Amino acid sequence: MDLALLALCVRPLATSARRAGLSALALDLRPGLENLPDGKGEVRHVRVASAPGGKAGFDGGALFQALERDVPAGLPLILGEGLDGAPDILSQLAARNPVLGNTPTTVRVLKDPLALHALCGHLGLSFPTVSLEAPAPELFSGAVVLEKRIGSSGGGALCRRMDTDLSAPAPGHYLQRAVPGETFSVLLLANGHGCLPLGAVKHAALDPDAAGRFHLDGRIGPVDLPESLREPIFTGAQNIALACGLVGLVSVRIIVDGARWFVLGVTPHPDDSLDLFDTAPLPPLLALHLAACGGQMPPGLPASVGVRAVASLRAGQDMTMPKLPPSALVRDVLPAGTAVAAGTIVATVHVRDDSAGQAQARLMEAVMPLQALLGQAGDEGRA
Repeated sequence: MDLALLALCVRPLATSARRAGLSALALDLRPGLENLPDGKGEVRHVRVASAPGGKAGFDGGALFQALERDVPAGLPLILGEGLDGAPDILSQLAARNPVLGNTPTTVRVLKDPLALHALCGHLGLSFPTVSLEAPAPELFSGAVVLEKRIGSSGGGALCRRMDTDLSAPAPGHYLQRAVPGETFSVLLLANGHGCLPLGAVKHAALDPDAAGRFHLDGRIGPVDLPESLREPIFTGAQNIALACGLVGLVSVRIIVDGARWFVLGVTPHPDDSLDLFDTAPLPPLLALHLAACGGQMPPGLPASVGVRAVASLRAGQDMTMPKLPPSALVRDVLPAGTAVAAGTIVATVHVRDDSAGQAQARLMEAVMPLQALLGQAGDEGRA
């Protein structure tokens, strides 16, 4: 085996590894790997037991049991989503297997909301007000306040606070002043002292289920940023990567409000943008990641062709997984009858089209038949 891959859902990494001709052990919480396209590489899947108590995340003990059983010590490791909020586990992983990417210390700093706020201030970039304490009137007066889990990525671990809630955030959480606007991610390739932008992803709220039975997290890319902001956004994202000495595939999440834009967070490892960008004419992104971690950067990269859109269907409450009809557009489907914890991705839907608007419309058309099935399962779970 050339390397090991580890993420909550490892399929995007595994797909890129196969495309790059790599032999990989792929570890995640899913029952198996399906819909992997043909490629020269060989991927073997290892399922890791979920966290106890129905939580949607890794259990440290089960993770290291799987590593001891299936992954040789010293085998290089690429990390995806799922461990940014567990710095102790990251350090233990790095001690056992060399991590091809950013160090646990770098991840810890970038996922510290106060440290990232300070870094953005130093670089002259706007960052919404954050606090680890009760919402002080001088910081949050009249504003919508969000509570987020430290180390989380995107919008999967946040909630809007009631206006009357003046308590401190829960342990391991922080408060952030909400900013209106459209949310994007800028995908970058960095080698510690140089940086190339690969493109931008738009994050879309896709008509979430009114009853709260499940959530739809949509992403579309590549998309055009507002023309007047394109250069400052790409420059600002690159400056963050260079200031932190980031390596490999990373992304900077932003929100655009008219003529203003704000940094929301940094993902210091490959993420689900692979689903949108890892296709010809671009070379395999995991191969680019490995080269960049070794200090090598391409002189340039071809532009992506077409637009892809993906929706992650995430359970809004504990439920039993229903049987979904087979579809070439649906991946990462949990088996029917699986007990699903709130927050778990139960399936993803993938489409491709010529424009962002057309891709989003096709995505919603593909998602609609699944809404009724998942909604019914949620109702039965509450009955």
